[in-house]
Amino acid sequence: MAAVIRNREHYTAKVNFLDGEGKRVGNVSLQSPTIAAFEANAAEVLANAAFAARCSDWSGAGAP
Repeated sequence: MAAVIRNREHYTAKVNFLDGEGKRVGNVSLQSPTIAAFEANAAEVLANAAFAARCSDWSGAGAP
């Protein structure tokens, strides 16, 4: 039996959305069970125009 075994693993992608001035107007954190899922999830968020538009609409009041 190996001295150390992998019990569980996950990968976290954190994406910050910035306005034209470089200020953070939103963020999202995704957990994925595999590297392939990590890459797919990150690509989906970055390509999601509706989500990005929603983040860019925040005025800063109450934005994360």
